[in-house]
Amino acid sequence: MSFFLIATFLLAVDDEPLVVVAKPAEAARLDATSERVIVMLRDHETLVTVLEKAPNVRQLEINHPGHKMPLESVKLLASFKKLEELYFHGDPFLNDEKFKELGKLHRLKTLKMSLP
Repeated sequence: MSFFLIATFLLAVDDEPLVVVAKPAEAARLDATSERVIVMLRDHETLVTVLEKAPNVRQLEINHPGHKMPLESVKLLASFKKLEELYFHGDPFLNDEKFKELGKLHRLKTLKMSLP
């Protein structure tokens, strides 16, 4: 029975809650221990602030509610040095140049896209 208790504890520790941010002010409340973040990407500055406050993000979900994701935001993803999982929801208007930048994410283990 103690095995199940230990396994439950380990799974609970690994499952840090996702933090949702939609504005730079919300992203400014993150700290360096934040590892799982959802960004409602309406402007590049929100993603910049996430990087400044939470550089150790391992799992990043980017939602683009009908907005074009600028190339500079895609390039910024390479600055997240511990990024292992990236999820896109919405239409980031991906092109060859943006895919080239995504190819620079060498630590990435998972890339999921949910495009309209």
